[in-house]
Amino acid sequence: MNNNIDWDLYRTFLAVADTRSHSAAGRRLKISHATVGRHVAELEKVLGVKLFVRDIDGFALTPSGERLKLEVDYMSAAALRAQRSAVSGQGSPKGVVRISTASTLAGYWLVPAMAEFQATYPEVELEFVTDSWPASVRRREADLVLRLYGPGQENLVGKKIARVGVAFYASKSYAEKYGLPTEREQWGDHRFVGFCGAAAETELARWSNHVTRNVPTTLR
Repeated sequence: MNNNIDWDLYRTFLAVADTRSHSAAGRRLKISHATVGRHVAELEKVLGVKLFVRDIDGFALTPSGERLKLEVDYMSAAALRAQRSAVSGQGSPKGVVRISTASTLAGYWLVPAMAEFQATYPEVELEFVTDSWPASVRRREADLVLRLYGPGQENLVGKKIARVGVAFYASKSYAEKYGLPTEREQWGDHRFVGFCGAAAETELARWSNHVTRNVPTTLR
């Protein structure tokens, strides 16, 4: 087995494992889906094992793939710890900081604060990663993650910095045609937009599903 495997092959492997899609992995890594396929095939050839199988939901990890993912996740976390240890204690903050967040939070909360932040830390350059799939801190895809839900499986150190209010909304045309419910019992007469994919696992989605239980959902 070749011990000098290109790290990009592992990055592609992790992206496919997370998204279960060559196209989605390509968008995350900013490479073509054909390149994703070549990377996976090359890694499987070098390791001599099958890492993925196709099922109705996309690409699923084989037992060998599951074991490899655990090891590569550990390698990513170790590399991140080494990097942070090397740069700690170097004085004023400087360099590039990548922040993974939702586009709405970036536009309405982070961008308006940019001028004040840059005046305080002129040597820090911020990059916003606003893909629909959260970037991984352990894999050095981002330095900070701003989310509306917990850290999931990454076991990150988190801090609550604000409260975000949520509510159900309807378009003006819908309200004019169907009216708006004023009591819980009336909700069954209306249609709701639900969540799917990774968004379905968020606290917001679970709250929405609980509130609208037994109510028809026409779109996810």
